Amino acid sequence: MLQTIHVPRLNANEDELLIADILVSVGDEVEIGQPVFVIESSKATEDILAQTAGYVRRIAAKAGQVLAVGAPVCFLTDTADEPLPDLSLGETSPSQGKVAAEPAKLSAKQRLKAKRAAPRVAAHVAASASDSLEGLTDSSEIPWVKQMRGRIDEHCGPDLQRREQTVDRAVACPCAADGVFLAEGVTLEEGATLTARRIYLDRNAHVGRNTSLKADTIYLGAETRISGNVSLQAGEILIEDGVLIAGGTAADLSGGQTAHSRLIVGAASLIAGSVNLNTASEILLERECAISPRAMLFTHSFWQSVLEGYHPLFQSIRICENAWIGAGCQVLPGITVGPGSIVMSNSTVVQNVPAACLAGGVPAKVIRRDIRRELTTSEKLRIVKQLLREFAESLRFKNCEVASSSEFDAVMVSRSDIGMRSIVIAGPDGPAPTEHPERAIFLTLVSPITPLSSQSVFDLEERTFSGTEDRITHELRNFLRRRGIRFAPYAWNSDYRKGILA
Repeated sequence: MLQTIHVPRLNANEDELLIADILVSVGDEVEIGQPVFVIESSKATEDILAQTAGYVRRIAAKAGQVLAVGAPVCFLTDTADEPLPDLSLGETSPSQGKVAAEPAKLSAKQRLKAKRAAPRVAAHVAASASDSLEGLTDSSEIPWVKQMRGRIDEHCGPDLQRREQTVDRAVACPCAADGVFLAEGVTLEEGATLTARRIYLDRNAHVGRNTSLKADTIYLGAETRISGNVSLQAGEILIEDGVLIAGGTAADLSGGQTAHSRLIVGAASLIAGSVNLNTASEILLERECAISPRAMLFTHSFWQSVLEGYHPLFQSIRICENAWIGAGCQVLPGITVGPGSIVMSNSTVVQNVPAACLAGGVPAKVIRRDIRRELTTSEKLRIVKQLLREFAESLRFKNCEVASSSEFDAVMVSRSDIGMRSIVIAGPDGPAPTEHPERAIFLTLVSPITPLSSQSVFDLEERTFSGTEDRITHELRNFLRRRGIRFAPYAWNSDYRKGILA
């Protein structure tokens, strides 16, 4: 299959970039992540990496050319002799770029000055971000939010007057008549304070020392772990299964509590250390979101008087599924960050970010669109094989004996203290589980596989795990998690000590 590597957009100010160097030649085999060419903007020089593995079949640019963003530079195919389609459109035309007439090219400052004097050729980048964020469901209508609120009503309804707790230290709950249910396995260490009307901490939730939870409604999903020195204060706190909240995080009501004060966090999300979540209005983090260290999300802005023409804002913030807020970012009231988007570190977000975009700066602007690409099954299969190859190397580092097939679609792992298991990539025409060893682990991109009693299945399409758990499946699951592949059930012990030690 033909893959084209284009000139990327590095910032919102430059529509043309200099090809500083070509790092590959026709016929070369490249791996995922290998530098292919170097581009230079007015601010930096950057290596452009191959997103897929393959063979270089055509190079449509030369070092010293200035090309428009989006112009093709290199063509790859899966094999070295794959028939090529007509690439006449891929040739660099005068409208796409020009070869520098002199060896001494213009300086970055000169190029930027010339560009600012020229008309914009990519005005679509400045289009309103709201165009791709229409039709988002209100948080009250999201099924998993409804389910969490149902659990609160079930365990801590005001009519139940039910209070059960398993804690190490005394907990002060002045409004216990409305129900405080702490399930078996909960540990509240010294210094923990719960002051709320309705509190439900699910099984095995861990609350670190010196933690203060102050809210009218609190629900922490199964296996939720909150490190020490964490303060959560909101009108309503709902945190779904598999969420990790690091130390130093605070959800505060500095703007005052309102009817919309709430924090809702979806499954498998990450809130890193020293994050400030201002919940004067609703903050909704959908499933598999990440908020990096020192980020600050504000749902209010006030200081200057409304009688002097200022406009204080009290508006909610929504971080959509699989979005990532970088370290040190500030997100202002009323912002929505679209699904799959990334906000670069130390940015200030003052307008909505569309889906699948890279945004950054002060104020943050869209730098690159369509950062998420739909892959074919064959492309996914190639990536999974590469992941299995990397996993095999990590197992060898941990003193395991590893044998693999020539195509790297199967790996046999053994060590004296963990036994032996085979890891098999299941293709559409692969053998049934009964034709594999009893302790086989399947990685599948096809129809669901029902494992035997001693087998395990990682369904890469549905992102689910089923079957036998042991130290090798823990190790593989943690390895895939570090590549951004997370599996339900999310309530999984992610401690590396439960995997394979070196």
